[in-house]
Amino acid sequence: MAEFTERYTEANNQHKQYVGKSSKYKEDNQQTVKTKITDWIEGSGLGDIVSQPVEINLSELNELVIERDIKQDKVDAVSNTKKEVSEIENDIWEDAFNKAGEINDPTKHYLWVTFRADGMVVTVGKTNMKTGDLLKYEDLYSSGTGDTRIILQQLLSPEDKKVLDDLSIRKLRYTQSALVMGITVKLNEKKGRKTYTVEGGNDIDTETKSVTKIQMKNQTNRLLSTFAIKLEYQLGEYLIGEGINILNRYSHCPKKKHITEQ
Repeated sequence: MAEFTERYTEANNQHKQYVGKSSKYKEDNQQTVKTKITDWIEGSGLGDIVSQPVEINLSELNELVIERDIKQDKVDAVSNTKKEVSEIENDIWEDAFNKAGEINDPTKHYLWVTFRADGMVVTVGKTNMKTGDLLKYEDLYSSGTGDTRIILQQLLSPEDKKVLDDLSIRKLRYTQSALVMGITVKLNEKKGRKTYTVEGGNDIDTETKSVTKIQMKNQTNRLLSTFAIKLEYQLGEYLIGEGINILNRYSHCPKKKHITEQ
């Protein structure tokens, strides 16, 4: 819990820094981040294995999930939600991987950056075309273990449920859009199998960009996933070093790294 207390504190710090910036800054922030990601891909020599950022609009899907899980007044909400998820996955598949056909592929990993309505970055993450973390929706009723959920349903009064429903709706609408970058290497192919000098955050001692040598290994999907996780960390630190506020500041940090590591 102490770890998350630090994360909550840092999230508040990031939020306060961002909301204090000009309207023009916030209006341009998503495009600024997109440009910086393109610079990171090119500056790290990753252009042959990482796609250019693909813009994904999540707002329509958010509303369908609200209809499905909260309001429940649309008979076809569930099927519409599945259709919308499928359409977004198709966009990622076609634009980030330049592919057609079967989407459900755990060997296709991608990096993603999400934004809220005012343009602030919420999270830097990584997933694949089977796990699909970017498109996972969990309501507040589903938190915790099975026991927790059952007990919660017993304790909620109609007034409690109304408050929780309102909070759930605001939570589902919080993330409005995303940028997606596909890692376009096929499992066990030799293309791109080399060591990359990947840009990261700022070096405190030299006041220059730090770089990390990362060897791309794709002989197994686990190795390819590990490579993607390392890129996720470098990308997040690069954006922080470029002055980009990230609400979930430590989302991209490997679990073994201490929360306060800079």
